Amino acid sequence: MIKQQFSNFLMFVLVAAGSTAVYSADDAESKCQQLYKDGRYASAYPACKALADDGGAVASFVMSNLHARGLGGAKADVSQALVWLKVAAEADYGPACYNLAALYESGEVVEQNLPEAFSWYQRGAEAGHIESQLKTGVMLLKGDGVTANYQQAQEWLEKSAIGGDPNAQVTLAILQATAEDKQALHWYQQAAEQNNAFALYQMADIYAEGKLGEQVDLGKALRLAKQSFSLGRHSSKRLVEKLEDRLAETNALAVNTAPVIESAPEPIEPAVQQNSQPVTKQKAVEKSANKQLTAQTAAKKAVVAKPVVSTKKAVSAKKASEVSKQPVKKASKPAAPQQIAATLRDKKWLMNQPDQRIVMQLAQITEKAAISRYIEKYSLQNQVDYYRARTRAGLVYVLLYHRNYETVTKSKEIARQVLSDGVQKGVWYRRFSTLQADYVAPNGES
Repeated sequence: MIKQQFSNFLMFVLVAAGSTAVYSADDAESKCQQLYKDGRYASAYPACKALADDGGAVASFVMSNLHARGLGGAKADVSQALVWLKVAAEADYGPACYNLAALYESGEVVEQNLPEAFSWYQRGAEAGHIESQLKTGVMLLKGDGVTANYQQAQEWLEKSAIGGDPNAQVTLAILQATAEDKQALHWYQQAAEQNNAFALYQMADIYAEGKLGEQVDLGKALRLAKQSFSLGRHSSKRLVEKLEDRLAETNALAVNTAPVIESAPEPIEPAVQQNSQPVTKQKAVEKSANKQLTAQTAAKKAVVAKPVVSTKKAVSAKKASEVSKQPVKKASKPAAPQQIAATLRDKKWLMNQPDQRIVMQLAQITEKAAISRYIEKYSLQNQVDYYRARTRAGLVYVLLYHRNYETVTKSKEIARQVLSDGVQKGVWYRRFSTLQADYVAPNGES
């Protein structure tokens, strides 16, 4: 059943995907497509109509756009737009497959049907459409409309990433970074070259903290963070400020701990001798003076324990000494264990959850210590339930948001309110029934 009130959504989806990829067509269809792209809708309509009637995929897709927007003499008609869209999709035209799938996924124009959405995304993916490859990978990853399959998901994401889709590159990087795979940096770099602000932020974080085997490079991290902020990622501003503070502290410490070199004493000129003084006596006087100078120098070294410096240098040296001594100061009591601020759950808890409720799966993390860092980074203290399980990614800790909801739509609404952008991009909206069915205990038992 078509929901007429959402014709504007259909128009947006058709236009958006229709401009992202170019597929081969014969000369007539190429002309039809070019007329539409040039905005010559009155000429595009008759040129494309005849071709669409003969089943031309590109022409059918253009006709769908014209009817969705009511252009070039085509009546604004959602039903007719869908008819032409399906004709183009049935002909395996990638952008049409993608758009039809998006309509079934959203449920804002036709009734929501996730399995149908996945089917059309996969069909577009197999036709080589990189945006469809991305969506196919994401749905396989989350288990939306299809049984979750990590291996297949990664394969489709790689195809899309290799095709140049920055969102696929970032998604793949997130998965690999979670597994501490150094290949993640490669995909972040690929997306960053396309001015992807999120990728730039993640690279800044990698160099700031020395992750994925990279050396800490605060200067490089700051440049990347600033570039991310300039591209509109406002959350990067806090990272920029943090890195600037760290660099200032590092530079100040370097100045304070620099060695103070005392200049050598000026040489003492020998006294001018009187001509009347015998040479032998002159030599004796010089020898006595040199002995006296040597004795004075030795006495000075014995008394003065530290070089004499200016008051300002002395204060700086004192501060540097205090700073250098702080890290090696022994604590009077053993350090308290690090608080995770999350709740560890077990299989019994998981199996007792309402199977049809939607829960936000935030991440899969291989090391327990990394859970604390993740929670602190995204300010999720006391908002995370986690359990250990064996998944396709290996033995991991599965992190879940501590609330669950009736629908995916409601979950996404809440996610926008309570989760940062960095978390939202990696969230999987999953039914507990899927998690329960996929659960494998850490020891490999079901």
